[in-house]
Amino acid sequence: MYGPVWDKANHRYYLNPCRRDHGNHSCLTSDGTPLQTHACQQLDNADPYDLGNLMGFKPINETRVVPLGSSNETTYTDRDGLVMTFTGGTKCRSGKARDTEILFLCDPSAGIGYPDDPLEKSCHYEFTWRSIYACP
Repeated sequence: MYGPVWDKANHRYYLNPCRRDHGNHSCLTSDGTPLQTHACQQLDNADPYDLGNLMGFKPINETRVVPLGSSNETTYTDRDGLVMTFTGGTKCRSGKARDTEILFLCDPSAGIGYPDDPLEKSCHYEFTWRSIYACP
């Protein structure tokens, strides 16, 4: 589980793109039970919100740019990577289930990387995560 990731309103988020279970004491309900989710928003003095526990993904762009004069070296554009989506989260007041998108961007110099501050709008959460693991 990665986090906490803080937004501008000082909310804490935790992300785990690979698994729904986690043992780091994040995303715990008031009775101490961890949420089985890929993404959550942890609130002070309240149960956390499940931001999506069903996973899907798709490539962003499969175009590669090969520099002139190079036969083996491939460079990656800012749009290489994938979008991972998590749906089926806790319902908002409107009745819509919360969902999350993580935009994984290829960045060989970032190593494993770390998610950036999220954007939230109408129960939809977006994170950008630069990582070597988003490179084809």
